Amino acid sequence: MDHRFNLVKAVSGALTVAIVISLLATSGSAQILRSSEETLSSTTTQVPASTSTVVETTSTTSTTSTVATAPPPTILVREIDISKYKCPQWYDLAISVGWSSKQWPKLSKIMWRESKCNPQAWNKADPTKDGSRGLTQINGFWCRKNKSNPIGWLQARNILMVCADLHNPEVSLRATLAIWQHSKWHPWGH
Repeated sequence: MDHRFNLVKAVSGALTVAIVISLLATSGSAQILRSSEETLSSTTTQVPASTSTVVETTSTTSTTSTVATAPPPTILVREIDISKYKCPQWYDLAISVGWSSKQWPKLSKIMWRESKCNPQAWNKADPTKDGSRGLTQINGFWCRKNKSNPIGWLQARNILMVCADLHNPEVSLRATLAIWQHSKWHPWGH
């Protein structure tokens, strides 16, 4: 049988037959899209696997309702066991913004050392003018206007608008990646 479709065969008769197939509701909510009543003698219908169909047959009349369901959840397959590393709550976001699983051990270590995995961390005492912020404690140097970067290095790459944006974990991880691509781990002393 084709896995994309489920075959429903409803046969009329004196028996009441209820067939429920493809119930893939993952969100717990469903909406009835269409309901129709028709006379059946023998019907074969292909139904996409992402819908639920209920067919009830009584005598020679049937009612068919098609219910929309949420698509199946995306399954992330992790290449490493993130539980062995610090800051596992940021792994999926890091991967989604472009970090690789090979880079994760070092990135995880730096996030733990710099912020204890706290995106709101802000070291105001850092010697740079604006302090260091976010998961990897990016120095204000990277987002401050200067002779080389009249709008700021990270701003010139459309990563953020102001240094305070580094408290957003996604922005912080994107900025860290851009800096890593430019300077590898040197800004973090590695």
